Amino acid sequence: MPAPGTAPASPAPAYSPLSLGPAERSAARRTAHAALRAYARPGLPARAWWVGLRPYLSADAQLAYAGTDPAAITVTGVTGPARLTPASSPALARVAIPTRDGSYLLLLTRSVHRRDWLVTRIVAPELVE
Repeated sequence: MPAPGTAPASPAPAYSPLSLGPAERSAARRTAHAALRAYARPGLPARAWWVGLRPYLSADAQLAYAGTDPAAITVTGVTGPARLTPASSPALARVAIPTRDGSYLLLLTRSVHRRDWLVTRIVAPELVE
């Protein structure tokens, strides 16, 4: 019970898969940034690279990226903040991240059952620009 003269605490907003508010936008940007930082480590042994990247990927992306040789990845560093593109929606975030090699685009999804974002695709700059 609140103390006399104080308002009761507001409950935390409920999760809604139909919302793309500030918290969801921030979470998408954080996930995309962390995923690209994990991806952009071509000098790591394949096993260490995969262990770092895998938690950010959807099940389909895990299948697609599982055999990737990190030595073949050309990006080596993130140079700026992640930003959501205007084409983002509550279920699909399109996040652009500047790197030394140009701007990468990461596609992230979330479902009605999970509030966290997962990367479905990492698109290199030559495919974006």
